[in-house]
Amino acid sequence: MLNECFVHITEATHTLLKEDEFQFEEGPPFILPSTESIKTYFIGKRHLTHRITRKPPHMTLATAAAVAVASGVSLAIPLNETNDISNQSESVPVTSPLLEEVVQARRATICEEQIPECLENLGNVENVNEKTFEKEEKELVMSFNFLTLKYKDKRLENKFSTHAGPHSLLIVEVILSILSILFIYIYFPKQIITSIIMIIIIGIKLILTLILIRFHRPFLDWWILRHFIAAFYLLSPLIIILIQNSNYYHMTPPVFILFISTYLILGASLSHLIKILIAILSIAIYIPIIHFKQATNIMDISVCILIALIVLYGISRQVEVARRSQYHVVHKSSEQRNEIEKERERADWLLRNILPEHVIEPLRLLSGSYSCNHPCVGVLFASLINFHVMYEEQYEGGKFYARILNEFYGDIEELFLEPRFSKIEKIKTIGSTFMAASGLQTDSDDQNPLESVCDLVEFALAFQSTMHLFNEALLNFAFELRMGLNFGPVTAGVIGTTKLFYDIWGDTVNVASRMDSTGEKGRIQVPEHVAIALKDKYKFELRGEIDVKGKSRMTTYFLIPN
Repeated sequence: MLNECFVHITEATHTLLKEDEFQFEEGPPFILPSTESIKTYFIGKRHLTHRITRKPPHMTLATAAAVAVASGVSLAIPLNETNDISNQSESVPVTSPLLEEVVQARRATICEEQIPECLENLGNVENVNEKTFEKEEKELVMSFNFLTLKYKDKRLENKFSTHAGPHSLLIVEVILSILSILFIYIYFPKQIITSIIMIIIIGIKLILTLILIRFHRPFLDWWILRHFIAAFYLLSPLIIILIQNSNYYHMTPPVFILFISTYLILGASLSHLIKILIAILSIAIYIPIIHFKQATNIMDISVCILIALIVLYGISRQVEVARRSQYHVVHKSSEQRNEIEKERERADWLLRNILPEHVIEPLRLLSGSYSCNHPCVGVLFASLINFHVMYEEQYEGGKFYARILNEFYGDIEELFLEPRFSKIEKIKTIGSTFMAASGLQTDSDDQNPLESVCDLVEFALAFQSTMHLFNEALLNFAFELRMGLNFGPVTAGVIGTTKLFYDIWGDTVNVASRMDSTGEKGRIQVPEHVAIALKDKYKFELRGEIDVKGKSRMTTYFLIPN
């Protein structure tokens, strides 16, 4: 009889424990089935290396502090020699354990002087976040080519160049170019030729815009065509400037400088280098024309244009850096979101393989708690009764035979993929014993509760067939199967908060387990009420009364396969 106040251990455990930390008391020997006996011990209370007494005989400074620790009094305010302590005597020696306890208590106590240091540590967290942000920003800048601002990652550059952004940007550039042409038309004196050319340009732009809206994907996939259309939108105001009458060329420099310094900057669909190329091309056309038609102040105009070109380069480069940085952040966020989705799918897949499908949603709604009573559930236990004969730990530590068992149960689990076994749930495997149940997904008001039990019987027969096929692949060995089946009310639930485990309990489960353990190889044993309930669909052979643990004697039957 095990002592209620002690832990009962074997001699092997006793040798691993330290004599000076535990109290041991020899217990009665344990007799093994092989008539061998094992010495046993009882573990008593653990030895304490020291004990703090609440009423020390001599109240010194150290002992007073120890009493405070033992009484739960805070040591935030350290004791000093000026404290008035009765019975204080300097001649009384202080034992080492008490001093050690005081030191430990002082180390574990957070004093008021230490609080600012903790707050400083909290402030260090913000500094770490700032450093992390600066590091990510530096990595973002390093991902660009310094001259062209292209991504060093070619895959990312291809995605950037083909993403849907330029479609909307081209539409914006159409609106800006039309407004610019109207502004130039209002600025210069009205001419018939200018009006005709302006109407033609606007008409072409509107047609291109409609085509882009309808067929933007093919256009955006062609890099040359996309840049040609964008360049046409950007250069169209220059055409209106260049076709002005020579008498009005003195009015063109402000508009041209505005075109270079402001208008080209607004075109976001092109890179800054192409904008500079367009600007240089425009200058190369404009300067000679204005030089021949109006030679005055050519140097001043050139200086202004050069300044406008520098402004164009600086701002355009900054705009493209901002645009590419934004895309990089969005792309990185998208990749992280995809990774999160993949991890969520993996977690859902893992959850669906750990828990039955019908349990997951109630478990989420009930914040990790689930239990349910089922009135009619079929329970099956199937054991490979000779697996221990095959198993040898001396060979690869038993891993080879564990792989064989895993392959066998893998073949069994493929049966769950068949539609007729969709309502059967694998509960668990206990060594070489397989446990399954049916009827856990049906409602309590199901009109035909025995249908799920019949499905479980068919599964048991398929289990046997699968084992025979598996045995054909084994060399010089054949698994022997013993099965037990029962149905009745059970309680199902999920146990655990972090490591979830779905299981079923009840007398129905216990009887099913006994039907397996008391059965015969190659047979499916059932209690009497199962044979009576299923006698119209299956044939049973009376076995007779047998002793069942916890049930005295029971009448059982063997299922006869069709």
